[in-house]
Amino acid sequence: MKQKLIGALCALSISLCGMSAQAEQNYQDIWWDPDQSGMGFNIGQQDNRIVIAWYHYDANSRPTFLSFAGTLSGGVATGSLSRSNGDAPGDNYDPAHVQPSVAGTATITFSSDTSATFEYDFEGKNGTIPLQRFTHTPLGLSGDFHVSTVSSWTDCSTAPVPNGSDDDHGLASLSKQNNYYALTVNLSGSGAKCEHSLDLEQAGAIFSGNGTYSCESGESGQTIVKNLQITGAGVLSADYVLKPYGGGSCTINEQLAGVRHK
Repeated sequence: MKQKLIGALCALSISLCGMSAQAEQNYQDIWWDPDQSGMGFNIGQQDNRIVIAWYHYDANSRPTFLSFAGTLSGGVATGSLSRSNGDAPGDNYDPAHVQPSVAGTATITFSSDTSATFEYDFEGKNGTIPLQRFTHTPLGLSGDFHVSTVSSWTDCSTAPVPNGSDDDHGLASLSKQNNYYALTVNLSGSGAKCEHSLDLEQAGAIFSGNGTYSCESGESGQTIVKNLQITGAGVLSADYVLKPYGGGSCTINEQLAGVRHK
C-alpha cells in the first residue's frame, strides 16, 4: 500500500509540473446560459484540444445538436460547426451511415475558469451566447489527502530569492465549517503549515472564491482560489494565489494535487 501511495504522489508531481508548463486551464464541464435554459454545451478537453456538443432546438422546435472541435490558444478556440446524420440507436445502427457536414463556424472565448462567450455563424443564423458552468449537483468538499505542490513566487522580498519556484509534499485537510471551508496544508519538505479560511462557490465541477490564510511561521494574507475540485475517485486539485499582508506586490502561485488518505 505504501509503495502504491509513493507511486501515486510521484505521478501527481509529474502531473503538476506538466500543468505549470501549460498555458490553458481545464474547461471540461457542462456549460449553459441561464437565460436560455433547455440549451447547453457539453465541453470535453484533452490537453489544449476541446470538443463541444451544442444541443439546442431547430426552427421547428425539434431537438438537434452541432459539434465543434478546436485548439485553445490564450483561452480562445475557433473551428467549424458540424452537423451529422445517421441511424437511430438499436440493432440496425451502422456507423458507416453517419454523414457529417460543415454547417458553419464558431469561436469560444474563455474569460475565466467559470465564464465564456460562444460566437456562432451557421445556416443563416449568427450571434453570441454568454456561458457559465452548469451546476446540477451540489458537491461536498471534505477529506484528508496526501498532496504534492508546485509553488512559484514573484517580488517577494522575504523569500530566499525574490523570484523563484519550488515543489514539496505533505498532507492537506479540507472540511466545511459553519459558513466557510477550512483548508490546512502541512508540507513535509519545508515544514510549513498554513491554515486557510475560504468562502467558496460552486460552478459546475469546480469551486472558486476568496479567503485568508495564516501560517505557523507568522505569515498571513489573502487566498484567491481560482479552481478547486475533488473527483469521484478521491483526487484533490487546487490552483490558488497567496498575497501576503505587508508584502507589497509579492504574489505566490500554488498548484496542489493529492489523493484521499484512507
